[in-house]
Amino acid sequence: MRSIRSRLLAWLLMLFGVIWLLVTLATYLESRHEVEELFDAQLSQSAAVLAEIDMGGLGPGRSTLGRAPYGHPYEKKITFQIWSGTRLLLRSQNAPTQPLAQGPGYGDLLLDGDRWRVFSLVLDEGAREIHVGEQYEVRNELILEVTLNALYPLTLALPILALLIWFGIGRGLAPLSRLAGEMAVRSPENLEPVAGSAAAPQEVKPLVCALDELLARLQSAFERERRFTADAAHELRTPLASLKVQAQVALRAREESQRRHALQQIVGGVDRTTRLVAQLLTLARLEPGAADETLTPVDLQALTVEVVEELLPAANRKGIALRLAGDASDSIPGHPAALQVLIRNLVENAILYSPAGGWVEVSVTPGKGFVELSVSDTGPGIPPEQAALVFERFYRGANQSGVLGSGLGLSIVHRIAETHGAEIRLDKAPSGNGLRVRVTFPKTGEAGLDRPAY
Repeated sequence: MRSIRSRLLAWLLMLFGVIWLLVTLATYLESRHEVEELFDAQLSQSAAVLAEIDMGGLGPGRSTLGRAPYGHPYEKKITFQIWSGTRLLLRSQNAPTQPLAQGPGYGDLLLDGDRWRVFSLVLDEGAREIHVGEQYEVRNELILEVTLNALYPLTLALPILALLIWFGIGRGLAPLSRLAGEMAVRSPENLEPVAGSAAAPQEVKPLVCALDELLARLQSAFERERRFTADAAHELRTPLASLKVQAQVALRAREESQRRHALQQIVGGVDRTTRLVAQLLTLARLEPGAADETLTPVDLQALTVEVVEELLPAANRKGIALRLAGDASDSIPGHPAALQVLIRNLVENAILYSPAGGWVEVSVTPGKGFVELSVSDTGPGIPPEQAALVFERFYRGANQSGVLGSGLGLSIVHRIAETHGAEIRLDKAPSGNGLRVRVTFPKTGEAGLDRPAY
């Protein structure tokens, strides 16, 4: 692909060429008009001069000027005739014997293959006529000469103009060259905004601003990645260390009961670590910019039924009544896989924190412009002062001691809800004890969201 400088030079020279042609045409037409006016005036003046000649001094039978040498080559292309009725009184050497014109005024004549411009002056009520003629070749040569003389400076200036345009474009594109040079030597770790963006030309500012925004997004993404990696390493260190301790206990145990207990602890630790890793991977996929932007209509009721049926055995093993209420057939725009993770995390948390013999109720309720997912339990609940903190990564409240968790469940729920433009509300369960989580989603095709009053 050609450079911007080459393309600009080509376009400017092409435009200059078009203008040059238009100027040439205008110069030619204007020169032609002026030359024809001038030469027509000369023909008229020559006829007037010939009209003042005294025809009485002409000898009998003399009707042609003497064959004196021509003083100028153009004399061969200029001719005249003086007529008295049908009698030719006088003519130039190159003039024919037949009349040059058939009436007064200007006219054109084709004589011996040459085009002539003719002027006829009638005197004494037709008793005497003077015809003056001039070849068009004289006019055309002068028109061409005038046009070329006017265009010579423009033609000679074209190479100089091209050179000046080339250097001018180079100076104009210097900010791009400086920007390219700065980015070429920049280290991968340097994601600071491009220097000198305020002084950049108006045409370069959109590129510089877009580049600064990209660098800012990259810096934010790398910062999230570093923070996530540090948090994940911190959270994984404890369960891995616990697994190692239990493995060492199993190796050193002399009694079968101690060995079995240690191995059971290892199995439980592996399960918890597996769940933690799965949640970490889910949270990484839900980072800003990682989710697919394409939303499809999702039947939230059908998705909730599927998750509840999947988690029903776990609730039964703990002695918790898992109930499903509501029957909303409206769809919402969303990512089915992400919404399934949101519902599963809410129901799993409710089962996890509810004591044996308690209950968990899940409902999907339609409203005007929204669909609400609600999960209620009989667990310890969340104090109001901790409501804003539970959505942070790895945060575990004071009422969660003795419960095996990683503090990622509600953080994942919050990120998915944020991706879908939904709102989350935490309050007490209808029974007065426990926690109720309500997630309000906008409906598909609704222009606005008429959210429920809390």
